[in-house]
Amino acid sequence: APSPGRSWGEPKDVVFGGRFEKSKKLRCLKTVKADTLLFQDARAEALQQQTRLQRMTRHKFFEWFSGGLIAANAIAIGMAAQYMALDGVHRAKHGLPVSEREPVAFVIFQFAFTFLFTVELSCRWIAE
Repeated sequence: APSPGRSWGEPKDVVFGGRFEKSKKLRCLKTVKADTLLFQDARAEALQQQTRLQRMTRHKFFEWFSGGLIAANAIAIGMAAQYMALDGVHRAKHGLPVSEREPVAFVIFQFAFTFLFTVELSCRWIAE
């Protein structure tokens, strides 16, 4: 329990080697703050040296776009598979020949996703 008049987060004075110093926790916090400042300076300098393409490909929105593209592609593949399965069942019930061709819309989606993935990967490779 904290001593009277002190809160839990407040460091207490401790005698180390004959002099008063703040507790180790406070010294660690000061070191962390200094390291953070140095890191922020180095980060700002590194960001200034990056090309526009490097900044774009490392931005969180680009990562979200890439993840969304992957999710959308997975949904499109699932929809195409479901459609082809249901179409096969329908054709089998009615004695129709099985169609091996996908509808044009699914083919267009496949080409669009392939193009977008190629652009995304090319941007990442060029940026590096």
